[in-house]
Amino acid sequence: MTTEFRLQDHPVIFLKPHITHPYAWVGHIPFMYVLADLLRPRSFVELGTDSGNSFLAFCQAVKTLGLQSRTHCYAVDCWKGDEHARFYGDHVYRTLSAYQKPRYGEFSTLVKAYFDEALEQFEDGSIDLLHIDGLHTYEAVKHDFETWLPKLSSSAVVIFHDSAVHDRNFGVHIFMEELRATYEVFEFNHSNGLGVVPVGTDVPEAFKAFMREALSRPEATRAIFEAAAAALLDPETGMPSGGADAVEHSIECLMYYRNDGQIFEEARSLSIIHAGGTDATFEFELPAGQRPHHVRVDPASLPGTYRLVNVGLRVGGATMNLFAEPGAPRFVVNGDVLPSAIQEGIRFISLHNDPYVEVDLRGVWEQLGGQDEESTVIVGIAYEQVLAAVELQALADGAARALQGAKDEVRRQRESSPIEQLALLTRGQHDDVRRQLTQLAEAQENLERLVGGLATSISTHEHANQTGNA
Repeated sequence: MTTEFRLQDHPVIFLKPHITHPYAWVGHIPFMYVLADLLRPRSFVELGTDSGNSFLAFCQAVKTLGLQSRTHCYAVDCWKGDEHARFYGDHVYRTLSAYQKPRYGEFSTLVKAYFDEALEQFEDGSIDLLHIDGLHTYEAVKHDFETWLPKLSSSAVVIFHDSAVHDRNFGVHIFMEELRATYEVFEFNHSNGLGVVPVGTDVPEAFKAFMREALSRPEATRAIFEAAAAALLDPETGMPSGGADAVEHSIECLMYYRNDGQIFEEARSLSIIHAGGTDATFEFELPAGQRPHHVRVDPASLPGTYRLVNVGLRVGGATMNLFAEPGAPRFVVNGDVLPSAIQEGIRFISLHNDPYVEVDLRGVWEQLGGQDEESTVIVGIAYEQVLAAVELQALADGAARALQGAKDEVRRQRESSPIEQLALLTRGQHDDVRRQLTQLAEAQENLERLVGGLATSISTHEHANQTGNA
């Protein structure tokens, strides 16, 4: 058996994955394929699965490698989301289950539970590969690792997603540094980062060979897997490339809410799946006691043309319609507002995947009273055109970047000082004079060549006449 890691010994890396939105994990799927081949674990447990890109990729590798009788895969998730991912409804679990069960159900299980609740379902020392991808605060990641540590076998490896994220209170990178004091740690930097930590004292020799290669040549190792990732996701747009079987994700309407002094974040968000058709009305029931100063309505995380038909508040039996014409101070639109009649609502187009309308509710809730009653935000949206196809999203993203560049240039010219404008004008005039001088010089050269040619022709003709007369 070779003691060196050779990527050519693992052609499983070239599998074509089935991927769904969100795509944050997709860049690590090539390594996930190889990891399945290196470890060939008896038990793989994933803490935090969401739509299932990483879990389904591992199951796909298990089946391709013929490990169904040896390996069992478990996905543990409450399928409700969290503040570092998103909050969503049961549709994510149902969609994943519908794909997973007929293809990989014989050797994989979806465990719908919180991480701590699922602990009792696993014996101590039984897990060979653990993937931690739940809430990403330092405290949460540390807790997940320490509570599941007794469940790990002597040949166990643990991987941590989002190790390269240093904002939004992510603490995986901090915990990685702590682990270096006890274990070998290798990290990929792309796709939000992935920490790889052999925890067991008897990991497979094939995996040891990979770690030796990765730690001795980290940049080369990262470059190989980043190149493989680029076949699945476009590095510029983050959209699926031809190497992946991307599924059109469902249209999900999100509403974020906050008070003054807060930011919009996933911890304060609600999600409803659009049932289909062009028009939809969503009723977002706020948690008890919430009367936010601001709400933000995201009709979809897709490019398209949308129309906000109405926005209303309901407290108990009282309802207030907040609809106002485009441009009113109460509304802020992330997109390009299109002309429309007042009664048609706020119509706008977005070429990027973050269209939204922010609504200022300060002073409105008080008009409805009922401080102890349930509060609901009612939103009517017309979906005129939504680019759900992945290839169209990539085109729209390119168009959005080009359009933004043009807008920035126009804004820069408008905002430039009179001196800068004069300098631009003078520079332009100098360029025109320089072009004219160049043209004159070229004309003079052509004239000199013409005169020279004529002189030569005349001289030759006179010489011929003199010779004839002689």
